[in-house]
Amino acid sequence: MIHAHTAFEGKSPEEFTSYIVTIGQSYLNLESSDSHTTIQFTGPFHGALIIWYARIQTLEHTAASFFQQYPDKREIHLRPYIQIGNTNSYGRHLTVALPVPRIDATTIQKTLIMIRKYKLLREGKHEFGKSCAFRAIP
Repeated sequence: MIHAHTAFEGKSPEEFTSYIVTIGQSYLNLESSDSHTTIQFTGPFHGALIIWYARIQTLEHTAASFFQQYPDKREIHLRPYIQIGNTNSYGRHLTVALPVPRIDATTIQKTLIMIRKYKLLREGKHEFGKSCAFRAIP
């Protein structure tokens, strides 16, 4: 079981890496549920090592959030995506929405590998994969 931690704030990527190595993890788990998780981890961005402040979520969770914001909408089509935002004291914001039934340790590890190996990451929202339809539950 992975325990939730307090966010690592205002430190260098090297200090963060040293910390997660001492706790025996490859990332810091900040919040977890079956539908989403928030973590911090290190990885490259534009040739530099940075701290990512990431939310990994299911597409179903993304759709549920959409329907809460727009209760008059009855259907939405979503594709998996990576969205890279601004940097703050916790790291560079990253949201990854995936077509998986739940977010588990295997999904998190595969996501970290994907982000760490993808050399052309840039700010903004980048969709990939097939579109999935979701309907609001009355």
